[in-house]
Amino acid sequence: MSFAAAAADRSLISVNNVSVVFEAVQALKDVSFDLNRGEILGLIGPNGAGKTTLFNCLSRLYTPTSGRIMLEGEDLLALRADQVAGKGIGRTFQNVACFGSLTVRENILTGCHPHMGGNSLFEALRLPMARREEAKVREEIEEIIAWLDLGDVAGRMVDDLPFGTRTRVEYARALAMRPKVILLDEPAAGLNHEEVHVLGDLIRRTRDERGVTVLLVEHHMALVMSMADRGVVLNFGGKIAEGTPAQVQRDPEVIHAYLGGSAA
Repeated sequence: MSFAAAAADRSLISVNNVSVVFEAVQALKDVSFDLNRGEILGLIGPNGAGKTTLFNCLSRLYTPTSGRIMLEGEDLLALRADQVAGKGIGRTFQNVACFGSLTVRENILTGCHPHMGGNSLFEALRLPMARREEAKVREEIEEIIAWLDLGDVAGRMVDDLPFGTRTRVEYARALAMRPKVILLDEPAAGLNHEEVHVLGDLIRRTRDERGVTVLLVEHHMALVMSMADRGVVLNFGGKIAEGTPAQVQRDPEVIHAYLGGSAA
């Protein structure tokens, strides 16, 4: 196998020269990078750098003005937003987007819809195919609940839970999609020091124990630098650095973007 073929086989998502323009504002400019299978990639940068805009392109909430995004060789931009989860992309949001009037278990169940088998007729007639799929889904949900230590609150309404627990519920719902890759948008926002530590362990376990590739947008630099295999740094919509955490932290452009000073 050639080097190029090996690299392509390793890549899960390829972002190629993606630009996004909102009226006269350039939110992204010719951004390119690969997200490789089995890695944790940190997408970092100051406020307004374009990180969430790129996430919204990956989850098809936005359509780039130009460029390509490929998922395992398939054109991601040819998919509708409602088709993305079925292709193996799960996502959490910076503002927790749970259904507050549903229980924890019911919230997690909503993540299963992209891959549930059967159709409304099977479900109405309660044919064996539908019953088998329902049993499999409920077994998966209970496994995720146990894995995320949500058993004590599984029957409670999400609105009655503290913020840190609600973030785990949203994480559980994303895992219920059976993702190949999970997009985490500012998962440490609003968490205390201990919760951030627990989150870091959870993200590593997601990759190591569940085989899920992780793309992480996060302002909490210590969290990203402690767990990411690589980092991609955006500033004013463009990529200014890419490499290991150590390489990124030493990069003069990154230092200037964050601190406004020199590498010295």
